Amino acid sequence: MVILEYLRNKHGIFTNNETTGQTAEEVYAQYLNDYFDLIDGEYVPKQIDNCTGPTIQEEVESLKEQVLELSDIIILMSQQ
Repeated sequence: MVILEYLRNKHGIFTNNETTGQTAEEVYAQYLNDYFDLIDGEYVPKQIDNCTGPTIQEEVESLKEQVLELSDIIILMSQQ
């Protein structure tokens, strides 16, 4: 029988992980390591860039190219 262990703090409630065998303290330590940087003794949220797609500038350039292609097609069709 596994006893549920939990740790409550300003970041939330952390429980032991039965799958990995980590204690609540270890789960919390992993959370801090994954999402915070320790700077001058204080935990500061990491700057995580989850955006894997094109930048806004790249999207704008792509849309400009598409508009120009469409305008060329419209001009060609109007000349027929």
